[in-house]
Amino acid sequence: EFPGLLNGLFKASTNPQKMNLGVGAYRDDDLRPYILPSVRAAEAKIAANPRGLQTRSTSRSKAMAPFLTESAKLMFGADSALLAERRVASAQSISGTGSLHVALAFLREVCPDAELLISGPTWPNH
Repeated sequence: EFPGLLNGLFKASTNPQKMNLGVGAYRDDDLRPYILPSVRAAEAKIAANPRGLQTRSTSRSKAMAPFLTESAKLMFGADSALLAERRVASAQSISGTGSLHVALAFLREVCPDAELLISGPTWPNH
């Protein structure tokens, strides 16, 4: 019950600078959206670029390949036999819920009789 555990740890913390990151949306104590300083800085850079609003797109370049490779190592272990045997494929998608949708649509196509296990509770948007 990861969501419950994470929220319980957040509620129990007495750190005055704590922030609940469990739901994937940052909120302050009054449940208002909290914009990270790094996000504000990125927004300022975009606003300063005359073409800023026209250049917001997801890159399809191979530049993400190292990220995918390192993510697989983190998930399966750098010395994993699965990685050594090239039995792992990686893909990037937008957002957690969007990634779940892409993964499950793929699974439905390649293995329509697969059994899916979902934790209880899970996030409401799943």
